[in-house]
Amino acid sequence: FAAVAGGILGWNYEEGTVSNCFANATVSAYGYEYYNHFRGYAGLISGWTGGTIENCIAMGSVVKANGTASDISTGGTITNCYRAAGTTITKDTKNYKTYATEQSLDNLSRAIFYEVSLGWDSSVWNYNNVSLSRGIYPTLRQNII
Repeated sequence: FAAVAGGILGWNYEEGTVSNCFANATVSAYGYEYYNHFRGYAGLISGWTGGTIENCIAMGSVVKANGTASDISTGGTITNCYRAAGTTITKDTKNYKTYATEQSLDNLSRAIFYEVSLGWDSSVWNYNNVSLSRGIYPTLRQNII
């Protein structure tokens, strides 16, 4: 069987949508060999998805995946996603997929990037004062009723 790991979710089998997310993760998936195919799937957002991933940012590293590794996900439809410069994916895998557009930490730390490039809602996300190089990440706002 397969080992599946992701920074936000492991496996999205159906046609769900993951959108407007930020992951800073170290991901590892080591699956068993099955009929000469290794079954490890690792991605910084999702290990595998049958759906859509959109408007997301990934940073971190995939440290082990003996099947397929990716910066975002090893399957699905991926649109308008970005990865931070310095994000690493092991290349000792049988399949290596890159879907995200690489951006500098400085660019990913600008509020205008979240507003214009990603279309994130400032009433949901706090992305002012983000400094990825100093470990200050975008955060979800707490809604007080």
